[in-house]
Amino acid sequence: MPLTTAEIAAFVGAGAWLPQVFTWIHKATTRPKLTIIPAKAAEIGFTTFGPIFNLRLALAVDRNDIIVTKLSVRLIHENGEHREFSWQGMKQTFSAIHDRSGIQQGSVEKDQVAIALKIRTSDLAELFFRFQEDRFDKHVNPIQREAEKHRQYLESQKKDYHDEFLRSEKYCALVNAHKEFFWWRPGTYQVKFVAESSQKLRMGPGKFEFELTPADVDALRANLNLIAASYEQQVKAALPGYSGSPVRWAWRNPVLTTA
Repeated sequence: MPLTTAEIAAFVGAGAWLPQVFTWIHKATTRPKLTIIPAKAAEIGFTTFGPIFNLRLALAVDRNDIIVTKLSVRLIHENGEHREFSWQGMKQTFSAIHDRSGIQQGSVEKDQVAIALKIRTSDLAELFFRFQEDRFDKHVNPIQREAEKHRQYLESQKKDYHDEFLRSEKYCALVNAHKEFFWWRPGTYQVKFVAESSQKLRMGPGKFEFELTPADVDALRANLNLIAASYEQQVKAALPGYSGSPVRWAWRNPVLTTA
């Protein structure tokens, strides 16, 4: 049976789409895939930088080299609360220094700011990433700027301004802003990595989780008592003869498991 004019037009129209369909398929199958493999344990803390989530990552890409322009971590508590951490810097270890007995005494490292990271198909990039929470910075930075302006004003009035600043309303507001932003809590956290690149990419499968115990959270909360001491050291660091006690932050290293 001969085809009607409408049927012929339909076949021709469908055929016109084939090149575009093939292009879509080609792009989908050749788009590079980024795989992120975390170390066994993360490093969790709370300091004058707020909530901290650090860990060593191995990054691999197939098909094409890529430039990662942004890397973030999303933590989702079992109660549904979401927290976003952005990378602040990276550290790469090239070699370790050991003594004659084999005990490591140091290492050769390179510290990098978080601007961009090139990942090659021929390499496996292994770096220690430092992540901080975006919302904390937005919350605390304006308060910190006001405190710094007040400190500079007092410094312009007299040299011995330090104790007056540490008793000031602006300084107390800065310390309290940290305490108001402590949100670590016991329970299970899901970990999701989010990467952005100068080209479209796929993310390899990989969902992870870790657990914080009540004891972990209590240890991290104790860091709130060190916020004022840490800032006091920064304020008085240039004073002749000043020697403050080292601030020893508590850290927790929960094990990451596959979710």
